[in-house]
Amino acid sequence: MKAGKRQARRKTPPRRIDWRPWLRPAAALALFLSVTTALAAGVAWALDPANLPLRDVQVAGDFRHLDRAALQARLTPFLDAGFFGIDVAAVQRSVQDMPWVDRVSVRRVWPDRLVVQVQEQRAVARWGESAYLNPRGEVFEPARPIAESGLPRLDGPAGRGRQVLAAYRRMSDILAGLRLGIDELRQDPRRAWHLRLSNGVAVELGRARPQQRLARFVAVYPALLVSGQAGITAVDLRYSNGFAVRRASPARDRQTG
Repeated sequence: MKAGKRQARRKTPPRRIDWRPWLRPAAALALFLSVTTALAAGVAWALDPANLPLRDVQVAGDFRHLDRAALQARLTPFLDAGFFGIDVAAVQRSVQDMPWVDRVSVRRVWPDRLVVQVQEQRAVARWGESAYLNPRGEVFEPARPIAESGLPRLDGPAGRGRQVLAAYRRMSDILAGLRLGIDELRQDPRRAWHLRLSNGVAVELGRARPQQRLARFVAVYPALLVSGQAGITAVDLRYSNGFAVRRASPARDRQTG
């Protein structure tokens, strides 16, 4: 009995805590924090304009009307941000807003260069009083008109630049056989077409089937000249079975066909 009591009085040894399962996650966390801190410090260093300044700005493009000084002025406020700090998208938007800029791309070139590639607008027609159309029929309006001879004058409702330019091209093809061009083409708010030929003749085409009406006129125009219909100033093609011709004299003839 005494021996049993002695054994019962013996102290139970303390339980040891095994830290090994925690060592790997703790080491991973410490490594992650170290890397994150280093990356944050590296990013802060790279974004500091004093460490990586922009030393070279190249503007590329074939400019006829675009003002290089005005373009440089658009770039200047962004350049102090440094190589990594500069907002490339904001630079692109700022340059794109210039009237004579069609398309622009902006890119960094390591370690200290910014390259701005600009494609200038190309005017293929006048639009209204002070604007122009590019080859895609998009309207742009520079601060000052250009001294560009030979551009046709087109006009139409807002948002119709592409359609009017397409009609101009189709009608020009129809008139090519007569060696006549189009000086003016206008679509009014009612969608009726009015044009003035390169020889000064005004042509009323109306709303319906303007290309077919013009083709009908082209087919008989040489005969009009042969028949002595000189001095024609206007032609009205809105009739269903013919057209009306106005000459320089007050007389007005009705041609059917």
